[in-house]
Amino acid sequence: MGAFFYICFHVCLHLFLFLFSDSSSVSSPCKLWRQFHLNGLHKAGDVNLGGLFEVHYTSVFPEWTFTSEPRQPTCTGFDTQGFRHAMMMVFAVEEINTNFNLLPNITLGYSLYDNCGALVIGFRAALVLASGQEQQFLFQENCLGNPPVLGIVGDSYSTFSIASSNVLGLFRLPMLQRRFMLNGMHKPGDVILGGLFEVHYTSVFPELTFTTKPNQPSCQGFDPPGFRHAMTMAFAIDEINKNSNLLPNLTLGYSLYDNCATLVIGFSAALSLASGREEQFLAQENCVGSPPVLGIVGELLCHMLVSE
Repeated sequence: MGAFFYICFHVCLHLFLFLFSDSSSVSSPCKLWRQFHLNGLHKAGDVNLGGLFEVHYTSVFPEWTFTSEPRQPTCTGFDTQGFRHAMMMVFAVEEINTNFNLLPNITLGYSLYDNCGALVIGFRAALVLASGQEQQFLFQENCLGNPPVLGIVGDSYSTFSIASSNVLGLFRLPMLQRRFMLNGMHKPGDVILGGLFEVHYTSVFPELTFTTKPNQPSCQGFDPPGFRHAMTMAFAIDEINKNSNLLPNLTLGYSLYDNCATLVIGFSAALSLASGREEQFLAQENCVGSPPVLGIVGELLCHMLVSE
């Protein structure tokens, strides 16, 4: 009996190797076993970008009877803010295409999907962006090639973005998550200086319902002294740039943020100044290099300055 299983094992092994070697010469098509019906907006281009937005803030899943194929969930509750975010990406792509100086001889396209405020729908949309919706598609032998989209603007929910990015990393697709919105004033230069000022003296945080995405805090109460301090720094940098004897062949720039007299907002601004607003940045092996800003003019409040 042992010899019989030994012979069967080797026959199966050689048969598998024969089939594998025969199919490796020609790229075998991969079949999509299921197509997801998703709410989307598409425009073809030479290079396509993907987007995941919360156009609806809730979804209703049908009852499972386990006797037939489950129906698709229904998206309800129109989210005006998420729709505006999607339209902003569409507008940005259109503006880039109309300016021939930005991407000459290249047309951008997009594939935007609605996550309906549900992790499973957002996850499906991420997989569709990574592999496409075509019935059959070919893989190269080394699994290299251009994906359906070059990159993805991810969900505003960190939970959704983390789940999607874990899978998209297998496809080597970058995903950009929308960031904390900050009031700021910027000017490019060879060397950038940062600043944190109290342009508003109070902030109002929205009530947390734990059922929807929390809104951004609103800064209220205009603070004239704090605004004058920020303008003083901007004026000083402009005066230095005008005097070629002070910093010859060097132009100063600035990134100034409003802390709204709140520790969490000031802390977020300090992190933005320290690491930059870009999604990815490269560090040397010894973690030595030029930071986004050379220095920061800190808070007036001592406890906020110590925290940062």
